[in-house]
Amino acid sequence: MQKWRRINLGLAVLVLLLSVLALGKLGLGLWQTHAVQPEKKVVGAPDPYAQGTGEQLQIDDLTYQTTTDFLQRPTLVVRYRLQNHGTTAALPQYVFDSNVTFAQQTASGTTSVLATTTVPKRKLSFLDQNYQENGTILLKAGEHVTVVSVYRLESAKRPVTLAVRGAKRTQIKPWQLKEVPAHD
Repeated sequence: MQKWRRINLGLAVLVLLLSVLALGKLGLGLWQTHAVQPEKKVVGAPDPYAQGTGEQLQIDDLTYQTTTDFLQRPTLVVRYRLQNHGTTAALPQYVFDSNVTFAQQTASGTTSVLATTTVPKRKLSFLDQNYQENGTILLKAGEHVTVVSVYRLESAKRPVTLAVRGAKRTQIKPWQLKEVPAHD
């Protein structure tokens, strides 16, 4: 009998220690949730000292529409024109991505740079599909080209910030934009 009493006492002490540790862990977790707030920072912010397009390459005529990508998520369709006034060739999509950034606030309160995505062929007209392919051509001196880029949105209900070389230029409201008509 004495042996079983010691075993039961040992098990009771073990259960008591485990419950105290569990309560301590729960208390620490609640304290961290309420007392320690994560630092809200910009994820993937553009470098403000990024080399600009200068006088040689000019980006203009930016227009915006919305659609959904291949995962049925909201996307921002950006059409722009790039002119090469210089003497060296340039890749339009590289020039645009190096100088223009689209950012949107996430559900957690941080800001993230929007990533490019693809849309099904039927979502864009044949002309826009051609414009999308123009981003990969080599733009020679004296030429100009129209390009379409597609960026996945965090949400169609939150504004998108357009920054050029790190400086905020404008705010785009996706819920007010016209949807790209479907082309079957």
